[in-house]
Amino acid sequence: MGLSVKTSVKIVYFFILFTLKSMTCTKWDDGEIVNISLNNSIPTLYNSEVFSLTTTLSALSTVTVSIADISLLLGFLIVQVHSFKKDFILSFSRNLSIANYVNGTNLGLMLEATNPKALYIINNSPNETLDLYFSIHAYYKNAPVPGGCNMEFNVVDAPFMRIEQNNFFITVDIGPARIFVDGDCDASSMNVTHNFYKMYLNEWDHSVDGYFEGLKKMITVESILEHGTHVPHISTYSPMRRLFSLYPGIGSFYAVIAKNNKMSSAYVPIHTYSYENNYVTWTDISVMIAATIIGLIMNFIGYKLFSFQFATVGLLFAIMLIYTLINFITESLISIAIFYITGFILLYACLKFSTCIYSPLPAMFALGFQLACIIYYSIPDGVLQHSEMFWTVFTGIILITTLLPFFHHGYNIAYPIIGSFCLSIMLDSIIGSYLRYIIINTLRRISVDDFNVAIIDPPYQWRDLTITIFWLLMTLVGIFLHVKNSSKRYVYSDSLQTPLLVTTRNSPPVVYGAIHD
Repeated sequence: MGLSVKTSVKIVYFFILFTLKSMTCTKWDDGEIVNISLNNSIPTLYNSEVFSLTTTLSALSTVTVSIADISLLLGFLIVQVHSFKKDFILSFSRNLSIANYVNGTNLGLMLEATNPKALYIINNSPNETLDLYFSIHAYYKNAPVPGGCNMEFNVVDAPFMRIEQNNFFITVDIGPARIFVDGDCDASSMNVTHNFYKMYLNEWDHSVDGYFEGLKKMITVESILEHGTHVPHISTYSPMRRLFSLYPGIGSFYAVIAKNNKMSSAYVPIHTYSYENNYVTWTDISVMIAATIIGLIMNFIGYKLFSFQFATVGLLFAIMLIYTLINFITESLISIAIFYITGFILLYACLKFSTCIYSPLPAMFALGFQLACIIYYSIPDGVLQHSEMFWTVFTGIILITTLLPFFHHGYNIAYPIIGSFCLSIMLDSIIGSYLRYIIINTLRRISVDDFNVAIIDPPYQWRDLTITIFWLLMTLVGIFLHVKNSSKRYVYSDSLQTPLLVTTRNSPPVVYGAIHD
């Protein structure tokens, strides 16, 4: 009895599904030769990917990849191989030399379509099996070759990117592109533009699935334009380099599109988690404790302890100063001790001499500093790259806020905003958002060389939105409490509420009138 048409269609469907799945999820072992046929596939204008494969590579293994059936219309191929976190080697030969291989996690090499060489993927790790994404990108002859005018990297054509980082920056470098049919780097430098793009992964998502999903969104010109955020060129810096402010723990992909007047091509995207260690340091603990104490006092009971609330502004500035030194110089218990000693010395000084200072002034000054930090955090990159412009805007915001006409009652607004932000820093450190970089980025801009050309563009996802809502609610509660109780204060400092004439129990009565014998 023959099969029905419906049953036959189901069998064919499941066969095709099984075949496609086996092509996209395989395992490579040592000594394996992988033959790939492109079946004369050609790319579209913005989608150059003609073959892709998700696979694993066993420990201490070398795999040979051979590519065939390449269309005669093509000029060159970019073979990309991406590993999840672990380094590997991509080479033109089994015998490694300085000019025939690259190593890292996001690699690629250029092959001429008319003479495709075999490639070797090498995993030298004795224990680690690599999760890999293998991808082939095809380009026509008039397309720019990413990294074709490379003068920095070992291989002649370097379509990959280099990434470096320290405590403050992520630095991304590329080699200039050239037109494939031309080959003249001088002419190409005039006709090819390079546009950088960036994309954040979900905050604190370090999963292999999240990594490869993000990779696929930044691997072709089409997907880069759809998902990436364009990174402007800072005019005073090399067009082949971008500096990014570092945000620890969040994954980010960086991509570059080389474009002439006819075609576009994509560099091999590169990725970093920055410093993904999610441990709490002594600095973090100290800042959280101090911020929590200051936030609770200034936001909820400051109207009862007005001199103490005023004094906490001095402690707050001490925290900014000492935290900067701790963060930029060392991480030790001695620095933590200096942090607390300095802070409480300033706290005592403010309490001791608060009656001599007009109290709304420092409160509004602190608010102005915070507003200036928020504006620098939010303003488009490149606007304040010149120090003259930065300091003019920064100090101008502080002075205008400090000297506002209504500053006589400004402490009812200033103290709750500052106090609620301190509480937000505490919660920010707990849930792992990045709103604290409102202050940190400003401190970096002031004290770190070359940070003026760094791209700020902070991540803003659900955790950051949660902290923003919390900050707003705490601010409203604090303003309500301060305004409600402000009528009970006769002067700006509670230390001045003592009557000028004090009558004690043993003092003689005061008699007004003529003096008689």
